[in-house]
Amino acid sequence: MALLRHATAQVNHFIVHGRYATDMTELGYSSAVATTEGGRFNLEMESVDNTGFVIRATRVMSDADTQCQWFSVDQSHHRASGPADPDRCWFR
Repeated sequence: MALLRHATAQVNHFIVHGRYATDMTELGYSSAVATTEGGRFNLEMESVDNTGFVIRATRVMSDADTQCQWFSVDQSHHRASGPADPDRCWFR
């Protein structure tokens, strides 16, 4: 849910500023890497340009689930994860 909220924040940032935020500070966080409310994931911009963005969430506790260590979402809400297939990680 955190990734989808931040993707929406990126779209809102684009509407107001005419460009996507380059890091989490532009979305209101105190550093370029933010931590989710539960502290389980770090959030950061993986890539940003004039046409889109990718926000990535990486597990803080890497041994929690060895198949779903990271998740990402882009401006089109395309979901990715790794190392496992997105269907395994996103829809369980």
